[in-house]
Amino acid sequence: MKKIGLVIVSVLLIITMIGCQGNNGGSNEPDFKDVRWGMTKQEVIDVEINEGNVNYREVHSLSEVIEYKDLYINGIEAKVWYIFEDDDAFGDKIPRLKRGEYHLDTRQTDGLIKTLNDKYGEHTIVTEDPLLVKWNTPRTEILLSYRIIDHPALEREEYVVISYHASTKHLERLDTKQRYEEQEKKDESISNNKL
Repeated sequence: MKKIGLVIVSVLLIITMIGCQGNNGGSNEPDFKDVRWGMTKQEVIDVEINEGNVNYREVHSLSEVIEYKDLYINGIEAKVWYIFEDDDAFGDKIPRLKRGEYHLDTRQTDGLIKTLNDKYGEHTIVTEDPLLVKWNTPRTEILLSYRIIDHPALEREEYVVISYHASTKHLERLDTKQRYEEQEKKDESISNNKL
């Protein structure tokens, strides 16, 4: 009886996985720069090394955020932040990539909005002051915001942030995929032990 239950659960998980792959779930397209949601910090660092970007730093002594400087996006100097979170979606307690940000040294947003419209379709204005606009893809929510830091002890700073977040639905798909892979390993282990 346990075998039949296990087979039913496995078939349901396979059907779920096939359904997820039909909506860009099985695509190898990157989610942010050349990386994908759910990658570990070392996997992201390896991708950046392959692109020739070897210097990074951990931001604010938080091991969950790494920063690359001196990059250019549309000809504008930028910093890139990779933000890792541990939400047990993979069940291994390893922080995984959930968000990426471009910090652009500019006050001009029109050209950036046009570029993002060309890539992701028409944007939605969330707020106008401060400016916050949004795009959505099946796997990612993209936000462009204009930020001003105006603190008496610091130099006034104005910049644009383009933030990419893994969508909630995509994170649910990652969780389902992880559970399926874990079940496959258990099934294989059980089969190997019976031989």
